[in-house]
Amino acid sequence: RTLRLVRSVKMTVKLAHLLDSLRSESLRILFNTMALALCILTLNHYFACGWYYIGISGEADNNWVARNVELDPVGMRYATALHWSFTQFTPAGMEIHPNNFPERLYTVVTVFFAMITFSSFMGSITANMTALRRLSSEPAAQQKILHDYFTENGISAELGTRIWGYLKKNHFEHR
Repeated sequence: RTLRLVRSVKMTVKLAHLLDSLRSESLRILFNTMALALCILTLNHYFACGWYYIGISGEADNNWVARNVELDPVGMRYATALHWSFTQFTPAGMEIHPNNFPERLYTVVTVFFAMITFSSFMGSITANMTALRRLSSEPAAQQKILHDYFTENGISAELGTRIWGYLKKNHFEHR
């Protein structure tokens, strides 16, 4: 387990270096958003595994596994546990619920953790999407200002198109 933790820390450092090496601001924002989504998925995986473990290690007939998915294949049990985990992080509902004290306690801890982390993740993702929209709207605003300038000063459409192409390639692609 310690080795896996060390590997995940090394992976985080490598991903940070990769993020620093990206020249395009748009790619950096998209990569950061995907990393946040992967982090949410990973957290939900761990909570799902914990939920399943609590279920199988409790009372033999009074747990969520025995009452809902005991005869299902392992893949279905994992999918159900993951579904349960996602519903704890969102306002969605599900037919699986705690049946004993350890399951109830695990649910309370999960929901408390989910309230804190999910709102933080959503705030970060919203900020990333706003920055991405700002980046995509900025060249359009610049193009309009440039087009108005060309029109006011009688610059030909051909020259205007070439100037915009140059600016787009050499200025806006590096953002």
